[in-house]
Amino acid sequence: MKKIFSKKSNRIKLMVLPFIILLCAGIISYSYLKSKKNISEAEAHQVVAQSYDKKQAGSVESIIEYGEKYSITIHYPFTKNSNIDQKIYSDVILYMNNFKDESNGYDGKQNYLYIDYDSYDIDGEYISVSFNTEKGIYGYAHPEHTVKNYVYKISNGTRLILGDVILEDKTSDFIDAVISGLKDKYEEAKADGENDINALVYEYIAANPYCFYFDTEGMVLKFDVYSIMSGSQGIPEITIPYANVKRFFKPELKISYVENELEKQQEELSASKNIKKAVREIDKNKPMVALTFDDGPHPEYTRSILKALNQHKGAATFYVLGNRATSYPDVIEEIIIQGSEVGNHSWSHSNYSNREVVDIKEDKDKVQNAVKAITGSAPETIRVPYGSTNATVESSVELPIVLWSVDTNDWKDKNSKVIIERATSNIKDGDIILMHDIWGETANAVPEIVKTLSDKGFQLVTVSEMMNARNVDIKKGKKYFSFLKK
Repeated sequence: MKKIFSKKSNRIKLMVLPFIILLCAGIISYSYLKSKKNISEAEAHQVVAQSYDKKQAGSVESIIEYGEKYSITIHYPFTKNSNIDQKIYSDVILYMNNFKDESNGYDGKQNYLYIDYDSYDIDGEYISVSFNTEKGIYGYAHPEHTVKNYVYKISNGTRLILGDVILEDKTSDFIDAVISGLKDKYEEAKADGENDINALVYEYIAANPYCFYFDTEGMVLKFDVYSIMSGSQGIPEITIPYANVKRFFKPELKISYVENELEKQQEELSASKNIKKAVREIDKNKPMVALTFDDGPHPEYTRSILKALNQHKGAATFYVLGNRATSYPDVIEEIIIQGSEVGNHSWSHSNYSNREVVDIKEDKDKVQNAVKAITGSAPETIRVPYGSTNATVESSVELPIVLWSVDTNDWKDKNSKVIIERATSNIKDGDIILMHDIWGETANAVPEIVKTLSDKGFQLVTVSEMMNARNVDIKKGKKYFSFLKK
């Protein structure tokens, strides 16, 4: 029998094709960041969206950047296993830098990169990470979707290939089972002719030994767009339940993962909570500003900011991402207990202005429900990612849209002195100041910002507190940049 999964042959393939397929076999993320000028809505949503919630291994780390040439949103796991983390992070950074280089050739055109992932801890023996990436470059006929998986043995940090998992004499039977599952799922896979699915699947698996991962249900294989079927099928995928696939496993591969830990975690989060919030008194006649922080929470930096606010009896509004809120529910609780508030900033920082009404509502509601499960109450306001709105967004979010009047550009400069200067100079009564609590430089700047603004006589209030103090007629879907005193 032909040996398909040998490590020697795979090393040769990887030398010939380095990094062509980055971020392989991931659960398709629900959100899509796409260029406003060159990629149609239908094209951006060609691939069916999947759930974000499957982040069981490690904590969420995020890279979010945006400028004139590009916007970048990347989520990746931090597992506390240095071997695994270093390898994954290196791949992510390499892909991001390649994207930036590619974007530099299109001055004045908006390109985008969006990466999200699912992760699983399998029996404490393996960490399984499944990435999906979508890239839009000006001039592309379609967004580019690519997929990549990592399955690591925790004890030694070894990344597994299919040859480490499947018995050699069961290889053909295993692939036949994959093909059978694809034919059951996809009508197109049943067709014979020039693009015979059997040959294409055999070729793909031979050339892509990392095209699998493990989740709570079984072994999952995903195939790049156009690799085995037409582009209309998106990223083909097949899950073989553990009960059916174990007969192909090598005996040293011990997986007894049957309990769905994700459902268990969601049930625990759904337990009714009523977090006691600090009682605050606001003087409507005194100047006030609202400090706001996007893209968190962060387990270290958000707590540092809360400590600085406490020292001057201040509060702030934290516009959180749902996928990070569910990863750090204890930090969300601490925000409320301190007297600050939580706002909605989408589930994973997708661009609402490029999406349909039903998609926007579902994404927004997902965050509302997640925060309510943690704190007992849902956010009262939303800040849409990138501050990008249109009529569709405004009619869909069903919450007041809070933007900003002062932008520190902390994400761009990452310089504490510059951030302090921008957040404290020429500030007016009723300003809303934008910062991000996922950057250490911002967290380092906040103590001085809080002290300086307090010394100038400003009360540091939440957005909701400022709304109430100004007696503004708040409307759902309306944009608010500040609440300047008239």
